[in-house]
Amino acid sequence: MPDRASGMVVAVYGTLRRGERNHHLLAGADWLGTGYTVGTIHDVPGQRHRSFAYPALVPEPAGTVLIELYRIVDDAMLKALDALESYDPDDEAHSLYVRRAVAVLDGPVVSAEIYYYHGPAEDLGERIAGGDWVTYHARRHHDPLDRPATHHIFRPAPPRASSPGGLTVDWSLELIVVPVSDVGRAKAFYVDRVGFDVLVDHSAGEDFRVVQLVPPGSACAIALMRQSEMAPGSLHGMHLIVSDLDAARAQLVERGVDASEPFHFDAGGQQPGPDPQRQSYNSFLSFHDPDGNTWLVQEVKRTGQAN
Repeated sequence: MPDRASGMVVAVYGTLRRGERNHHLLAGADWLGTGYTVGTIHDVPGQRHRSFAYPALVPEPAGTVLIELYRIVDDAMLKALDALESYDPDDEAHSLYVRRAVAVLDGPVVSAEIYYYHGPAEDLGERIAGGDWVTYHARRHHDPLDRPATHHIFRPAPPRASSPGGLTVDWSLELIVVPVSDVGRAKAFYVDRVGFDVLVDHSAGEDFRVVQLVPPGSACAIALMRQSEMAPGSLHGMHLIVSDLDAARAQLVERGVDASEPFHFDAGGQQPGPDPQRQSYNSFLSFHDPDGNTWLVQEVKRTGQAN
């Protein structure tokens, strides 16, 4: 009997999104893209049902929520998602979430299955303006300790200046072009060795191919392109932020990346080894891709970690 769930499109908005703790449950699903759906989303502090904070989508017409869309592969994957959301199709009255079909706005499909919150109203926390739980959670729960004012990945935006027409514009850095001589070779390096995830692999004819990759947990992606105005290997100084530099280096070396030894800076300039006090923003390592584009990996301690 064929899987009834095969080909079903699900919309996720919280811990199942890329880089979040439960994204592994979608391993093997087809990534379709992003979109929005109508509703409001709340942060639920980790207490009664789960030890960690999680989002709750409520079907109210007062706002929109950012969603990621995936085509799942079989009944087993759907059952795993139902179990995560404490959803029992045969006992919705006692389910923490219920699965429903919703309309998708500005997305690659017109509808998808989504999980609405069905738990106690008193457990609902703060309503999240903007409808993006991942960005909200990163700002609220993962703020680095003792951060310099000019070095914070998820710092709240300062007040925006109005244009002459009274409008404001958000500027979101989402893609950086990395010039390479061989897209296939570069993709293999970044995916198989560094551990980036594939967003797009698109070809148009024999001479044009663009591959978009995203570091796990990052909101900004890179595009590997051969037809670029920049020479292959000419991009230098891109930063990747990690909470544990030693673990990051061990992972890179194990996968065959020629990662440098850690280094830090003091009044005398660059010095070998990590920062003696392991203060955030002052321990680094570097590596380069096959074309010579270079990266810096910088250690930033998060809330709850030693600094």
